[in-house]
Amino acid sequence: MHKVNRTKLVAAMALVAAALPSWANPIPYPTTGTVASASRFVAGGALVSLYFAGANAGDGDQMQLIDLTTGNKTGWVFSNHATTIGAEVSLATNAGDLLEFQLKNVTTGDIFSSLATDSADGINHVYATAFDPSGQAGDLSALPAGKYLGFEDLVYNPNQKAGTRGNSDLDYNDLAVIVVGDDIHPAPEPSSLALLGGALLAIGRIRKGRETP
Repeated sequence: MHKVNRTKLVAAMALVAAALPSWANPIPYPTTGTVASASRFVAGGALVSLYFAGANAGDGDQMQLIDLTTGNKTGWVFSNHATTIGAEVSLATNAGDLLEFQLKNVTTGDIFSSLATDSADGINHVYATAFDPSGQAGDLSALPAGKYLGFEDLVYNPNQKAGTRGNSDLDYNDLAVIVVGDDIHPAPEPSSLALLGGALLAIGRIRKGRETP
């Protein structure tokens, strides 16, 4: 049995590590194993910029931004196993345009989205929260403040044990980007807007009833 030269082994591992991109998970999803709350996104100005913020996935992934109002899209960008932190892609938009963020699992061919209806399994595959670079380390500290998006890249089957091969673990860290665009923000889901509209209508009827002699 050959003895392993620990010095050479450590040096070799260091070379491999140096050759790989620096992966990161700047904002861990707080409730792993549960489906993230869905959001709809709205452009705040004439340009939306995406910055690659890391990845933690065995499968190969890419993402794209689609302006649903104009039909413009970035195309598939940010290969999660080859892109360096801080790589930037931008898309021309108009204030108020509706946006969709999609992930393609290149390994399986599945498409997932910030719109549940466009995902292969019918659930939301994007976790969104605010991003502040001041609390980050390394290359992440050089990224601009904006919206952090973490993507999930596997089909979710609630009847299959989480983490088993081919089933999503819902940790939303398989590819991450920072989104900047004047005032990118989550907008209410259609169901929320419907509830708000119903509430306002009910209030109006109550007031009208009170005013009627």
